[in-house]
Order: sequence, then structure tokens, then C-alpha cells
Amino acid sequence: MVLVFAILVSGLFYLFQVNNITTKGYKITAFKKQINDLEDKNKALQISISDLKSINVLQIKSESFGMIKAQSVDYLALPQVNVTAAR
Repeated sequence: MVLVFAILVSGLFYLFQVNNITTKGYKITAFKKQINDLEDKNKALQISISDLKSINVLQIKSESFGMIKAQSVDYLALPQVNVTAAR
């Protein structure tokens, strides 16, 4: 009687463990799919960012804001100043 009970308990424990492992396997597969989907979305967003940072897009955006190209650039020359530290 004890042997039959032990075999029954062992069988139920085995079924529980197999069910538990199978359930976790499905969850892992779902998480891997979610990771792949997020990586694909991240790549698409990186490409979109690169496109929006391109010089052509920036020129079009700046023109739409009413900005114009500078015709000439003048630089200011700052006088040389000697700086000494007092101790």
C-alpha cells in the first residue's frame, strides 16, 4: 500500500514538474519573440533618427522656419591678454 502511494505521489509530482517546465518554455518563447520585435522596432527608429538628422532634412526644416543661408561670415579677433597667477 505504501509503495502504491509513493508511486502515485511520484507520478503526480512528475506531471506537475513537466507541466511547469512546459509553461515556462512557452513564456520564454513569447519573451524571445517580444525581444525580437522590440529589436526590429529599435532598428527602424534608429534609421528614422538618422534620416531626420540628415543635412537635406535639416536644410528643408530650416527653410520652412524662414531661415536663410549666411552669405559671408565675419570672425571677431579677440585681443591677446596675458594672465599671470599671483602667489
